[in-house]
Amino acid sequence: MLPPPPEPPLWGWLLVGAIDFVIRVVALGVVPKHRRASTSTAWLLLIFLWPLLGVPLYFIFGSWWAMGRRLDDDPEARALVDAIVAGSTAPQPASYEVPTGTDGLPFGSDGDTASIMRLSGNLSGFPASAGRVGSLYNDTAETFRAMAASIDAATHHVNALYYQTSWDEYTAPFYEALERAKARGVTVRLLVDHHGLRTIPGHKAFRRRLDDMGILWHEMLPFAPLRGHIRRPDLRNHRKILVVDGREAYIGSHNLVAPDYDTPSFQKAGITYDDTSVSLTGPIVTQIEAVFALDWYYASREVLTPADLTPPTAREEEALEEAPASSMQIIPSGPAFRDEPNLRAFVHMVSSARSHVSIASPYFIPDEALIAALTNAALSGVEVELFLSEQFDQFLVGHAQRSYYGMLLKAGVRIHLYRKPTMLHSKYVVVDGSLCAIGSSNMDVRSFGLNYEITLVADDARLVELLHGNDERNRERSRELTYEEWRGQPWHVHYVDNVCRLWSSLL
Repeated sequence: MLPPPPEPPLWGWLLVGAIDFVIRVVALGVVPKHRRASTSTAWLLLIFLWPLLGVPLYFIFGSWWAMGRRLDDDPEARALVDAIVAGSTAPQPASYEVPTGTDGLPFGSDGDTASIMRLSGNLSGFPASAGRVGSLYNDTAETFRAMAASIDAATHHVNALYYQTSWDEYTAPFYEALERAKARGVTVRLLVDHHGLRTIPGHKAFRRRLDDMGILWHEMLPFAPLRGHIRRPDLRNHRKILVVDGREAYIGSHNLVAPDYDTPSFQKAGITYDDTSVSLTGPIVTQIEAVFALDWYYASREVLTPADLTPPTAREEEALEEAPASSMQIIPSGPAFRDEPNLRAFVHMVSSARSHVSIASPYFIPDEALIAALTNAALSGVEVELFLSEQFDQFLVGHAQRSYYGMLLKAGVRIHLYRKPTMLHSKYVVVDGSLCAIGSSNMDVRSFGLNYEITLVADDARLVELLHGNDERNRERSRELTYEEWRGQPWHVHYVDNVCRLWSSLL
């Protein structure tokens, strides 16, 4: 029989206690820096309960050193963006009958539109612009066929950036169009998110296929310490962008994947994703090009100049015959931009509502400011509708989301749950009858602070009408949740929801 291990000396216990005390004291002053209160509370709780786990996780996932440089601190990147967007602030007089004022905003913009564009411009460095809406897309196959048709018309360049990508029966027309464009001598650039690419089965074969195509492509935000790529491993480039010849762009919620792309178990259960994207033309396309050029620079260190992104002369002449443009602005967001410009824009839009607000989002974990704006609007008589998913594809996010339903319903917010097994993946906001936003950003803390996102804000009656039609479509496919139904759930369900809500700030 082995003798019992010796008891640690008293000084050893005192040393451990002193280190533990110092860790807690330091964490109290370090963790809340540049971070919202809910996120700070979650990190401090983790560190205080399990310091041996919490401290390493904080240095890997929570510290700002691994977030990368902000645009304000990168002169070369800032100059790149400024050079590209310089021509997008005011519409061309020969093409558009939308003169601008001294603030650079198109005349005719109401106070709310002008205010939100000034706010977003100051935060992101992207000024107010103008553009036209082409079509709104829901059906995945139709969306990729439309994109393929636009690519087939390309004569100069095609720039694409997507979070998740695969070559399947739905996306085949898109990639075959890229192949044809490359064969015609068109410059084809593709950016894919490092993590998003690897979530799709068969990604190694897909990578080889991209190499065989001969197009220019890179992975965004790779986490590869041995190759010098050191950053937070949970950063994602969640944008979805396609730009053709600098004249037409697509943004929205569609990834370059089939609507049932997820795990085999999800496919077996019949889970699919319902998306919404929009095509655009006009000067606003230049701003979308600038976002792509910025990400291309960080992925490849290649600087794309305005000359690299100049559309062919024939396309410029063709644009002269198009209809007048509406006020628009691109809001890029992510760790490179200060003060969460997408969140601030959403809060401003909701707060400006006078009669109606509708929001569609697959993931809904708002911060305190957005909750206050939504409940204030509802309590002041504004009709507030949320189109959310009954189906969840992430346990923690789904339960955390449900924890907010009670206070929203009690304030008068209407919640429509998109029926299973389809998951509503659209991301847009509509305010009254004039202002709207659409893009890649979810209404959750990850999209506000960690993901690189892109959002279009538009004062465009046609786009608002199209999105209102989308609301009707979603309403028909949803059921309305009542406060009584939510309150009547078993106690253990509410308990799990509340626990997940606490930890959701760490996502």
